Amino acid sequence: MRTVAFAFVLLAACGPTRTDSVLPRYVVLTTVAPGSPMDRSVLRLARRRLAEVVRFRSLDQDGGAILAWLRANQPTYAALVVRPAEIDVAFQLAFLELACRVDDDPFPDLAWGYFPAGDAASLQAQIERLEAAEAKLETRLLRATRLRTAAPATGLRTDSLAWATRLPLRTFELKEGDLDALRKNVSVIEESDFLLLEGPGSPEGLRGLPREELEKLRLDSSIVFSGADYTGVTGASFDSAAALLRRRTFDPDQSFAQALLRNGAAAIFAPLDRGETRLLEREWTDAVVSDEPLGWVMKHGYDLAILSAGGSSPSFDLPQDGARPPRGFGKPLFQSATRILYGDPMFKLHSREHLPPVRPTATQTCWFPFR
Repeated sequence: MRTVAFAFVLLAACGPTRTDSVLPRYVVLTTVAPGSPMDRSVLRLARRRLAEVVRFRSLDQDGGAILAWLRANQPTYAALVVRPAEIDVAFQLAFLELACRVDDDPFPDLAWGYFPAGDAASLQAQIERLEAAEAKLETRLLRATRLRTAAPATGLRTDSLAWATRLPLRTFELKEGDLDALRKNVSVIEESDFLLLEGPGSPEGLRGLPREELEKLRLDSSIVFSGADYTGVTGASFDSAAALLRRRTFDPDQSFAQALLRNGAAAIFAPLDRGETRLLEREWTDAVVSDEPLGWVMKHGYDLAILSAGGSSPSFDLPQDGARPPRGFGKPLFQSATRILYGDPMFKLHSREHLPPVRPTATQTCWFPFR
């Protein structure tokens, strides 16, 4: 009890010190301890976004204090810098619930993205890739590729999308085992601003895209939209094949999402559990027509799912290891709610000049006590 009380005292005492109002407002929420090797990248991201850094131990321990901070400070964006094994369905659903309780409406009141903090080198690479992607001077939205694996036959075609000002969309259908075609057309995959992935999926990858071929890909700061089941898992997932759920953990190096980040992806939209292709279609078309930062593209999906489920603030029975699948597990609201964004929620694919001006401001770091 004393520890919890101390957490709230720290929370009240560590409010941001600002010399001027800044829009949009950004917070880095992290379980990375101050002074750790990964902390340099946490602070680097905070400096880039002129953000507060709020440290916590877990949502179970500090969820109430985080909610109080969000209500008091009303950030527009949040970066969740947490270890890969901490990112699972239960964490995402709990954070979504929390984000919907900041004010009285039933929708999430901020946009967020995840940065998997596996080690200092991988986290630093993610921040550097964000910086490099934002430094690009050329117009984006020039190249979009749909990769559909385990297809009945291999084929490649290009369609001109009238609704997207004639944006060319290349569709590469790959028959399982056709490695010659994959290697011949690898540039079609690599040279994409949008990369849309479809096919049977797992935490380790897409069926029909062998691991050795995946590791060879070099993505050009692509934004990846994956519709394949479980392809957003970074270190833990819930296996629902049997009557009781089993929380499975594995080496993050074997994660498909982690491989995409290592290989140059600037951001990823993907499911932590089962998914539907229609969700991928909504996200990438929304990214084209809305001209919104990635976090708002993801938030639109949560908003629509909540509206479709009746317009009430969501309350989820969280999955637990060894328990039966909770009510609603695998249903449409659950599928939308467990799609997540890896990357900076404030990152825009194009037209970044439309962002409001940002003025220098003083920021302050605070944290909840680590045990």
